Amino acid sequence: MIFGIFLTASNASLATTSNPIGALAKPLPTWFLVPYMIAAAGGLIAATLVNMYSSGLSLMALGVRLPPVQDVLVDAALMVVGCTYMLFFASNFFGPLQGFLVTLGVPLAAWAAIFITDMILFRRKGYVERDFYRREGAYGAWGVPALAALIVGTVVGLGLVTSTTSAFSWVGYLLGLFGGKTGAIGSSSIGILIAFVIGGIVYAGLATVRARGRAAPAKHEGAETPTMAHD
Repeated sequence: MIFGIFLTASNASLATTSNPIGALAKPLPTWFLVPYMIAAAGGLIAATLVNMYSSGLSLMALGVRLPPVQDVLVDAALMVVGCTYMLFFASNFFGPLQGFLVTLGVPLAAWAAIFITDMILFRRKGYVERDFYRREGAYGAWGVPALAALIVGTVVGLGLVTSTTSAFSWVGYLLGLFGGKTGAIGSSSIGILIAFVIGGIVYAGLATVRARGRAAPAKHEGAETPTMAHD
């Protein structure tokens, strides 16, 4: 990403081109085109493989029990649909990509804050990894504090980001309170940071209340009654 920033600073057209890989190949000498394309294609293939493996784990976490081969087929079908839209229906490449990344960044920011907060405040001894994939494990199928914090952070964050793509034009529904989508706040994508902050704060509060609620009955059950102490 840093190298890309340097490239666009030296050649502003790279930031708006619809084919960044082809645009980067133009100034290269002819003999370097073959290794360049191998490196570009190899990087894309490697990233795709990692993404498919990650999405397979996400399906498992959601409770979808499919063999690995079927996971790959589901991922491949989604990729074909997405690529078809980008190539044949979208007016440009960067518009849908930017809208997708900004929209996806909001729930990811809230999730990251929840995970970091949980790890620092409540999981100092680490996690039981095998229970991540079992509904009957220590963490259950889902947690109320985490899910509530994710929903609140995502709803507020999506209301404070903007996208110029029609597919994501529904975001920014809260920016009317702060000068609209063309104002300073509307063009700052501050919703991602807001989602991160809200996700962490809401989760810390709800998880603390829940932990105290669980500790109180346990403490009460473990304490001796007056009769037992007298005996």
